[in-house]
Amino acid sequence: MNREEGSTPKEESPGRVVRQRLSPGLLAAALQQSQELAKLGTSFAENGFYYKAMVLFTRVFKFNPQDH
Repeated sequence: MNREEGSTPKEESPGRVVRQRLSPGLLAAALQQSQELAKLGTSFAENGFYYKAMVLFTRVFKFNPQDH
């Protein structure tokens, strides 16, 4: 199967390559970090610190893009 020059198949995309190289322990640590940041962000939002909450939730998505 031919592909156009300069195109990259999905399995070679940088995001997938990085995700495949992460060890299970590192993935678990990232998941735990995202959960802790989400709890902290919720606490900030409940207390009216919306900007700080938004910053924390943005970091949550960087650690765990599937968390929504």
